[in-house]
Amino acid sequence: MPADGASVLVGCKEGLRIVSVRTRLVTPLLTGSVWDFAITSDSRTAYPAEGAAGLWKLDLGRPQLSAVDTLPFVMKLALTPDGKYLYVNYQGSGPGGRPGHDAIGKFDAATGRRLSAITGLANVGYSLAVSPDGRRLWADGADACDSRAYDHLGCPAVPAGILNVIDTATDHLVRSLPLVGYSFPMIVKFSHDARYVVVNTGGPRFIDAATFATITGLANLPTSAIALRRDGRRAYVALRQGGVAILDITRRAGSPPASSAIMQSQAPWTSKSN
Repeated sequence: MPADGASVLVGCKEGLRIVSVRTRLVTPLLTGSVWDFAITSDSRTAYPAEGAAGLWKLDLGRPQLSAVDTLPFVMKLALTPDGKYLYVNYQGSGPGGRPGHDAIGKFDAATGRRLSAITGLANVGYSLAVSPDGRRLWADGADACDSRAYDHLGCPAVPAGILNVIDTATDHLVRSLPLVGYSFPMIVKFSHDARYVVVNTGGPRFIDAATFATITGLANLPTSAIALRRDGRRAYVALRQGGVAILDITRRAGSPPASSAIMQSQAPWTSKSN
């Protein structure tokens, strides 16, 4: 959304749409299918991920589109909190990648110039999330460790989903986390205090961001979207079969920030479906 709050930017299979908050007027922008987009902190620029058409840049003030990198297939994006860098998760190999080991590109968010590429990981590019402190990038490797089409090199378990945790200062791998017995996550999201990460792997699953231990989860609550309240006490999940569930999360008193037991579920978690 532009800084003045007068409009909303929407990405879909048919391209980008700018929707006026006041008039509800929809202005279509001629783009390819939009898989994801990222908006800079000053709300002046958006970067649409257009799959086979590559990475594009949208000047929200005009609005005007320009190509940044037409290398396919750009799937998911994540900006660092300081707005300096844009990470891009590719499929179809990407710059320097190969099947089952797709590259993650790193771009200068101000100029759109590709600075480097992270390669060699077990990765079929999908969801990305940068921690609120900017120190870690979590990358969903989709079915890189599950599909028989890939060699599974670097996979901590097979068959399984995989999350690759990357140090943003060096762009080196910190840890590859297997998701055994779960589908690969379509969503990866940090809590506002950076203490845990929530993914949906058939249902919401909560992972300690410091120790990488799984804290708890609801395997039988298929979700399509997740939102976290800023105080970390509630999660809101859109259910694939319709409705919204509200998950009440209780923190354990006296837990240090790096503890693997930063929260516990109410037994069972309290959920309300609208």
